[in-house]
Amino acid sequence: MADEKILKNEVLDDEKLEQVSGGGPRQTCGDNDLMIMLGLTHYDGTMMVNISGDDAGIIVKKGWAQVGIRMVPGATIFDDNKYFLGINKLSRKEAFIHALKESGWSDDKILDKFDFDAVKGDW
Repeated sequence: MADEKILKNEVLDDEKLEQVSGGGPRQTCGDNDLMIMLGLTHYDGTMMVNISGDDAGIIVKKGWAQVGIRMVPGATIFDDNKYFLGINKLSRKEAFIHALKESGWSDDKILDKFDFDAVKGDW
């Protein structure tokens, strides 16, 4: 097991941080890519961080709202974003499928054309 003292004081530089996969900001970047593709947002930032509710996270949440989804960003890179349709919690993939369908994609088109593996962040 890793020494907690070492990990507690470790600082990641940009190169190491770029290799971290997970929720929060990384998922929000992927969500933004979907929102741009569907014409729901215009924020074309290469590095978006939604910690503390910055403009990028707010823009992505507004994009989700246009298709009826409430997205709650993960607080850190270790926390997954949460997605809700009404009071029902959705998985990230379910939320993406809902957004695609609300934007006119058929089930067949989603299966044939949408590459979930190309989207940033964990499923």
